[in-house]
Amino acid sequence: RPRLVASLGSLPAILIHGRRDAITVYGVVLGFSPPRITRMNTYMMSIVLVDETIPTSREVGAGSETELHVPSITLNLFAKNKSELPPVRSAGDVICCQKVLLQ
Repeated sequence: RPRLVASLGSLPAILIHGRRDAITVYGVVLGFSPPRITRMNTYMMSIVLVDETIPTSREVGAGSETELHVPSITLNLFAKNKSELPPVRSAGDVICCQKVLLQ
């Protein structure tokens, strides 16, 4: 069965509907943490992604205390080998993550 390629904006609905098979996700990196080893001796990294399907940014707060809120999706990726994680170098990179399981 072909794998679903999902936009970031569709992920909440996919999760709510209980779809549990692996999907493919594309996005632009807004931020990330470098790979690190977990207590379970696997590698883990977090990537904050945006795309055109997520609602646009907006100002939050009042008066001089306003700040810009950019809606995004955070992926926590786990792998047995560091080389299996995406090679993110900087914000603005476009990445494709395959076999993503939503939880």
